[in-house]
Amino acid sequence: MAAERDVYQTLTQEGLHTGMAYNEVPYGVLGGIAAHAAMHGEIDWRERSITLPSRCELPRVRENGTLRDIDLLVHSHREEDVIDGKRITEDVLEGKLSVSVFGLRHTSGARRPWDFVSHQSVDDQGKRWSQLDTIHTPLPTHWFESWLVRDACGRPVFATYSPIVIEAGYWMRSITGIRHKDAEKVEALHSRLFSMGQRDSVKRGPMSMADRTKYHEQRQTALAHYEAIATERHRIGWFALKAALLASAEKHPKLIAGAQGKFEQALATFVGRRR
Repeated sequence: MAAERDVYQTLTQEGLHTGMAYNEVPYGVLGGIAAHAAMHGEIDWRERSITLPSRCELPRVRENGTLRDIDLLVHSHREEDVIDGKRITEDVLEGKLSVSVFGLRHTSGARRPWDFVSHQSVDDQGKRWSQLDTIHTPLPTHWFESWLVRDACGRPVFATYSPIVIEAGYWMRSITGIRHKDAEKVEALHSRLFSMGQRDSVKRGPMSMADRTKYHEQRQTALAHYEAIATERHRIGWFALKAALLASAEKHPKLIAGAQGKFEQALATFVGRRR
């Protein structure tokens, strides 16, 4: 695949990670691009890295003709960090990928009754949370521990989070649970991570007991948030109504295509996009 059509080569050549590191912006890529890397790359749990094989490719343009999106979390609540992250990302990727950059909210303003997706927030003591309407799930201190995705030549492609946190994003994100369009992808990623967890050897060496405990805590956090959302969905009220409306919309291919294309801005609140 030509470099200008591949996500990974585009990110490497345009220098996204270099720009973020130079400007000291704490960030990590989540969503489909990070999940694809975790599913196809070589995971090194001790070095906290994912190395892509030489022929690992991901088209910038989807089969329906829309630009693939890059979801980038600046894990800071400082407005200047988020502004810098958005500026750098848009400068290097504008027109090449659909850019969504967002930061941490303060807990006092994180609850928004019209939200359909979870948001990460921070309180006055620096404690991190995942919040969706009335649901507040505390995040472990190592939740935002940085991982690095490298290409086959060892060059940095982008920073991300642990494969467990990447998967957790799908479990914790939507008021409807795991979205229909993501179900197959999440199952494949979960199966890969689970099978790795069952073996003591992960290609480049064993996972330490401390790491195993840490990643178990990350997974349990994701499940707790997911189950809290599921419980709230089954109660009569505004939360359940929002979930039912979004679940119905997610089953219509034309609405999904619209959310990825020309109606992306209008539907940003419902699909969790931040522009």
